Amino acid sequence: MLAQSYLSPNLYSLYEAVASSFAQVAGNNEVLFRQAAYDIMDDIYLSSGEVDIAFACGLPLSRLESEGRGLLVPILAPVMDAARYDKKPVYFSDIITRVEVHAERLEDLRGSVFTYNDSGSHSGYNAPRYAMLQRGLTDGFFGNITQSHAHVRSVQAVILGNADCASIDSIVLEQELRSDPTLRERLKVVESLGPYPNPPVAIHKTWLKRKSVAAWADELIRAIPESILQEAHIARYQPVGFADYEVLYKMFDAAQVAGFTTIR
Repeated sequence: MLAQSYLSPNLYSLYEAVASSFAQVAGNNEVLFRQAAYDIMDDIYLSSGEVDIAFACGLPLSRLESEGRGLLVPILAPVMDAARYDKKPVYFSDIITRVEVHAERLEDLRGSVFTYNDSGSHSGYNAPRYAMLQRGLTDGFFGNITQSHAHVRSVQAVILGNADCASIDSIVLEQELRSDPTLRERLKVVESLGPYPNPPVAIHKTWLKRKSVAAWADELIRAIPESILQEAHIARYQPVGFADYEVLYKMFDAAQVAGFTTIR
């Protein structure tokens, strides 16, 4: 069984544990878990049908499905235990900058250097792009744009002064702050966009020949050890489906229709 993560590696152990739980539920105790080597939209292992379970942003999953290339179906998403998530399977896109930067909202960052993890990421790219579109900030708002290739690298780029701001998955950011509490003295969240539906656990559609989505979701929820959830600050996992992620695709589509495909 092949399991791949397309998400930030700072929660790698969580995804590995959930993949192992799915393997046990599926009656297969041998699972190869790895960080994906390719972008999910072009992953040769995914397109060839080799990926059994994946951890991915809801936006590319919705895009693949809408293009008729979807082989994965979302079944679960985590409900984080922090109060800001309101006991729902959601997260935010936190726009960060250094504490000394005089900015209180996105509009105050005009002319700054923006870095992003990946143009296919909802939290790192799609969400801030849509916010800029809604607010009319499409006229060359940022002074420069760079790509970091990972949320954690975006955080480091801002800290080191290689970039002024970034839009970070709130769950990834909170994990980084737990790992290094001194970051709280160096970074600030200018604005939180969202909430948005949390990146899901998705399984290959061929597994639905054995059981329904609801049945797989129920069994996996019961199989994931409570200790794993506590370590990741997750209250529980909750069933989800493609309908939960339509909002992300609509934001993406709005930017395409408006011709604002690239943050600038």
